[in-house]
Amino acid sequence: QMLAHQEGFRPGRTARAELTFQARWFGATEAAVTAAAKRLDLIPLLDLEVRVLSAGQRRRLALASLVVTWANARDIA
Repeated sequence: QMLAHQEGFRPGRTARAELTFQARWFGATEAAVTAAAKRLDLIPLLDLEVRVLSAGQRRRLALASLVVTWANARDIA
């Protein structure tokens, strides 16, 4: 598998933990995590470990991570 296809998530962490980690790293809030998860229909999946998510669900998680960090960067700029 090519590196470009790796999302960079730890399989043993929950989706919520991954999003929260990204949010904290970039200075975003828990509210931003919830908003991104809601926007990408991830709320029911937040307490599941990344390893059990389908490829499409992991892709949406990666997009939510971008939404969280991008929204915060945009607010700062």
